[in-house]
Amino acid sequence: MLIKQHADLFPNSGSLTVALSKFHKRTLKLDEVDITSKAIISVIVDIAYKNPRTYPVCFAILSKFISLLDDRSQNTLIQKIQNKFTKLNNVGYMEVWFQRAIKNKLNEIELNEPLCKLVKGEKVNIWNSEWISSCKLTKLMDSADFIDKDKLDEAEPIINSLEFNLFAQASG
Repeated sequence: MLIKQHADLFPNSGSLTVALSKFHKRTLKLDEVDITSKAIISVIVDIAYKNPRTYPVCFAILSKFISLLDDRSQNTLIQKIQNKFTKLNNVGYMEVWFQRAIKNKLNEIELNEPLCKLVKGEKVNIWNSEWISSCKLTKLMDSADFIDKDKLDEAEPIINSLEFNLFAQASG
């Protein structure tokens, strides 16, 4: 609740991200959900909803909680999170982190961000290249594979702090 209070007083601040990063480190030690988990999940979702700068760390925290839930509870939570964020505009960045947090449930949710569609194997244009006159360059760009499937497959379901924190220690 202290982090939530801090988020309300200092939205999108660096100190909020630091506090959430420290909380993320603590959540990595969890091995089961308890009675307080739903409240914690709700607070983290609310913080992310109001503070786009915190998407990476918030979805890292959520990835841990999601991993501890049974399939039915995971699906329910994922749907609730998606429903909440559909109320916002310009959620592409959020969808990228959301997709990463639900790595094992990629096919169970529809995301609109072109990068997310690309991860799912859909053919999409990442950027408008109609202005390029060179057919060779256009063909090269259209055939380029932007997703490293091997790295995606290697990624753990729980987001590690090294994925979002430039200053994280390798041992942390």
